[in-house]
Amino acid sequence: MGVRRAVLLGAVAVAMAAPAWNGTPAAKAAPAADVSLDGPSDVLVDGGTVYVVDQRHKAIRRLDLATRRLTAVPTSEPLIGPFKIAMGSDRALIAIDLFRVVRISLDDGRVTTLAGERRLEAEGRRVGALEAIAADPRGGGAFVAGLDSIVRIDGAGRVSHVAGGTGLTGYDPGATSGDGGPAASAGFAFVSDLLADPSGNLYVAQFSDFPGGDRVRRIDAATGVVTTVIGPETAIAGRDGAEADDLADPQHLAWDASGGLVVAERGRILRADLASGGVRVISDRQPSYGSWSGLAIAPDGALIVTDYTLNRVRRIDPRTDRIRSIAGRGPRIHAIEM
Repeated sequence: MGVRRAVLLGAVAVAMAAPAWNGTPAAKAAPAADVSLDGPSDVLVDGGTVYVVDQRHKAIRRLDLATRRLTAVPTSEPLIGPFKIAMGSDRALIAIDLFRVVRISLDDGRVTTLAGERRLEAEGRRVGALEAIAADPRGGGAFVAGLDSIVRIDGAGRVSHVAGGTGLTGYDPGATSGDGGPAASAGFAFVSDLLADPSGNLYVAQFSDFPGGDRVRRIDAATGVVTTVIGPETAIAGRDGAEADDLADPQHLAWDASGGLVVAERGRILRADLASGGVRVISDRQPSYGSWSGLAIAPDGALIVTDYTLNRVRRIDPRTDRIRSIAGRGPRIHAIEM
């Protein structure tokens, strides 16, 4: 089982087991290298600011890339179990918070539940453990992935079915079935990340426990048809230009400044040129254990990743593949099931 999958399934247990957070964490800024993070499970970049989910502290941290100082995003109520975040079209954070999806205003810290409370349902079907989230650029809302399905939550909190829901698991070859047809009836399981483009087309990272099941797929916003963008037959070029191994355990998706799709997988980070179809390795860096727990792209093109095991935020220069820590003092290693 992939590390991210274990972390996903462990989110509920972590939220239940971690000490209760008494109120909003102190917002006083401190040098990022001196702050103790505990299970950074996701990251996003917004201009010169990096937002980090500090999962076991039940907080979201804000890192200023210019000053290298870290503070906490104040919230009007304690978060239950923050796990994944996205930036909404209204410039507010949208987060998976255990069983619910919340909006967190960056102006006043107000927390509003968009959908879910004890569980999230779409058209009478339970979505299950919430694993990934992406903002919908078309007038607000968000896409959210459960164990085997993807739903959309609009600005009013209405939940509608988008894809999957077949009951298949990542152990079943049918979990990646349905290419060329409607996503609503296609197989989706072990979804690890979601990412929407400006037109609302949705990109979905999936991993599996059967050969050839790892892939990145696209759901067309206009037609609802699903296709595979990167899969077992996609040629991948290494950093040296030579043929590299196939896609393996894709975990995170991000856009770079030129519209390239960046994919973090086990042990590598790839870039896909969606116009030409070319895919190449841009980093061979990997965390001390398993996979990165989050990926984002800085304004200068650097890869910003979170290391859940060693409690650090790191920066990778894709030109040189050099890596350094930019936040978190670590190491307080977490044992994560493989």
